[in-house]
Amino acid sequence: MKVGTKVRGIRLIEDGVGDHDIDATVPGFGRMQLKSSVVKKVL
Repeated sequence: MKVGTKVRGIRLIEDGVGDHDIDATVPGFGRMQLKSSVVKKVL
C-alpha cells in the first residue's frame, strides 16, 4: 500500500493480531488490519 492511500470503514478493535488495532476497508484492496502508529488522521 502506498503512502497517502485513503481507507474507509475504520473501526477500532481490541483483539487484533499483534499490535494491529484498527480494522479498515481499503478500496481496491479489501479489508485489512492496520497499526495505529502508522495511521494519520486527515480532516
